[in-house]
Amino acid sequence: MSRTHAVVFKPQKVPEFSPQEYKTDYEYAYAYKKDGCCVAILGKGHDYYNLIPETPYSQRTELSLEKWIKEVFGASDLTPQINPIGEAMQCIWRPGITDRTSLSAILNINPQQKRSAEQALYILLQKVSDLLLYIEPNGTGLKTYSHKTRELLLLACMEVENGWRRYSRLGGWPDMLKTTDYHDLAQPLYLSEYGVRLRSNAHSDFLLPFLGWEKKESTKSIPWYHSYNKTKHDRDQNFHEASFIRSIEAVAAAIVMFSVQYGPHNLHSSTNMLSSLFNELFEIKLFNAKPETFYVPEINMQRTGTSLRLDNQLKDILPCHTKAPKILRISGAETQYKKSVRRDIAE
Repeated sequence: MSRTHAVVFKPQKVPEFSPQEYKTDYEYAYAYKKDGCCVAILGKGHDYYNLIPETPYSQRTELSLEKWIKEVFGASDLTPQINPIGEAMQCIWRPGITDRTSLSAILNINPQQKRSAEQALYILLQKVSDLLLYIEPNGTGLKTYSHKTRELLLLACMEVENGWRRYSRLGGWPDMLKTTDYHDLAQPLYLSEYGVRLRSNAHSDFLLPFLGWEKKESTKSIPWYHSYNKTKHDRDQNFHEASFIRSIEAVAAAIVMFSVQYGPHNLHSSTNMLSSLFNELFEIKLFNAKPETFYVPEINMQRTGTSLRLDNQLKDILPCHTKAPKILRISGAETQYKKSVRRDIAE
């Protein structure tokens, strides 16, 4: 089966007939050519990097994809997409999946496992809410520690470890793993991109709990996890490590692991109790995400003609195919994909 890869680029212009918001709100675009038809989909460069696949630009043309992009969008700096169009990695959410109703099917999510994960995260958020009744989340309050903050730190870190173990099983890894092994999940899960902010502190920055995670010092390089290990094994000497800020950072890490598997929309936009409590306490967004790692939906373009058009009525988004993640070999796959796509776009 032939696999088509898209390219990502920053539009320098859009066709004159485009709606005004297309000229101001969308910062990057995907394009691909299949069966003689060129397709382009615009995307936002912030929050969840949303796409609008329901209204793609399309044109049946003899131009190469590279020349079509140059002519229509004035762009020449093209970056090959890692995943082929219409494909997603099992249990790894990336921007590009815009339909929450089909998210579970696309990512091959186990509903019982998802329900258990929602319950576990809800309990963590309830504990955060309880602590905020007594602790001000700024200044010296962030350094406060108690048996309750230690309890939250331990539970949150164990939930993170459960997420790590789940992905290691999915990748076919052996048992008895160390933190240095789990560090290998950071790149294929894009953990460093996720930021979480506690809403009750209006002046706080986003916490990026996995930013700076290093393999050589896989425990010490993420402070909340280092504190967890110290206070877990020796509370007498390291009780102070279980501070409120460390427990919040650990909860943020648990939120990230949940979002990686089930998508942040399940926290931000659902109508259940978990979503309500999450929106009361936290917000989440992506930082410095790479659009070439996103998923690109495949559009059924059988009705496309030779004139360039923006079809607001087009709803023919084809089903997304799910493939098992080759977590240990993703870097090699990225290199291989980029070489093949560079050959394709010039033809």
